[in-house]
Amino acid sequence: MINRIKSALRLAGMYFRFNLASAMEYRASFLTTAISMFLSNATFIFFWWVLFDSAGGDIGGYGFRDVMFIWAAGTSAFGMANVLFGNISHINEIIITGQLDTYLLQPRNALFSLILSRTEFSAWGDMLYGLVLILISGQGPADFGAYLLAVITGGLVTAAFTVILQSSSFFMGDSSFLAGMSVNLAVNFTTYPEGIFPGFIRFLLYWLVPAQFIVHVPLRIARGENVLIWLPLQLLATVFFVFIAIKFFRAGLKRYESGNLIVTRL
Repeated sequence: MINRIKSALRLAGMYFRFNLASAMEYRASFLTTAISMFLSNATFIFFWWVLFDSAGGDIGGYGFRDVMFIWAAGTSAFGMANVLFGNISHINEIIITGQLDTYLLQPRNALFSLILSRTEFSAWGDMLYGLVLILISGQGPADFGAYLLAVITGGLVTAAFTVILQSSSFFMGDSSFLAGMSVNLAVNFTTYPEGIFPGFIRFLLYWLVPAQFIVHVPLRIARGENVLIWLPLQLLATVFFVFIAIKFFRAGLKRYESGNLIVTRL
């Protein structure tokens, strides 16, 4: 088991270095895309500053610093997911065009090879934005530790949730619209204070659209709220969503029909 984990980590490291080297081949495009995403995200700081100033400093139980935390954690988690697993948003296309055959022929785990084989240029801007925001928004050491937890666990939850939605193509054909809409919904819920949503919606945010485990639970941990409860729950939820994503993809593979495409990957 340990050897398999080490092998998987080595493969992930190799893919990361390869993808980074590929990005550096087109430095101008890479930097322009990343910086554009950074600046696009940065405009929301001003928006929230004006909103909190008008609302008297509290929205849904969150202060300005709290919102800056969930924005930093959410964008960095999304960025991490798409930097390391850049193909998660393209699984639907790969399935319906038969390109999945290429990954099934490889000696490694098909899902692992598939999602690792690409990186998204704009996601680097998301990661940088989140890091800069957490450093300049007056967060303390505990906040930064919770931010790192959110980047890792929230990034894995984001990736797993996207894999589940994209893999629905195995069962219902082209599901690009459903997958895209659902992922955007999850991302949007990570950018607003939890307190503005009614109780039933909060339940959905935990298990149907796991926005809580991407940003809101890490914020609770950062604020020292029942850490002995929320920290294990955050870790268990991460394992749960990753497990479901793997199982769902494997179940879909049993229904997959080859596209009979001849494609070579080096």
